[in-house]
Amino acid sequence: MAILEGEYGEHGVYVGVQGIIHSDGILEMIELNLSGDERGRLAASWGVIRSNLEKLKLV
Repeated sequence: MAILEGEYGEHGVYVGVQGIIHSDGILEMIELNLSGDERGRLAASWGVIRSNLEKLKLV
């Protein structure tokens, strides 16, 4: 799990992503080359998660 800081156009989202791990933590996140449709679906999923967290007052 890592927090996105601009990857996939998102900020502040913790998500399981591909990356290079080092003894000090994540050395580099590897952003997959997603199609427009895949990016849209990913953004929609994160939107649902954010919405539910807001309802629970966790963000």
